[in-house]
Amino acid sequence: MLRENRIDLVITDVRMRDIDDMEVLHRVRDFNADIPVIIVTAYADTDMAILAINEGAFAFLQKPISPTTLDASINEAFTALTQRRQEQARLEELEKTTA
Repeated sequence: MLRENRIDLVITDVRMRDIDDMEVLHRVRDFNADIPVIIVTAYADTDMAILAINEGAFAFLQKPISPTTLDASINEAFTALTQRRQEQARLEELEKTTA
């Protein structure tokens, strides 16, 4: 899906049938480290949350998640993504003018 579509945000669950959240996180980060990944789980523990954040997850949320909390995390992720893209565009433009 990452190669065939423009993906701006990934929301994934910890426990899935064929792949776990950390594998999803690693695949997304390997493809494009700028894509924010929000991990949700009903089975959270502190070590899992720390690992996920250290591995590059944007947020680690415990179920049940209120719509307000999820919406806030999504908005923060998109704000961060927009800021990174703007900074990359500024750097690319600076490189063009100094080349």
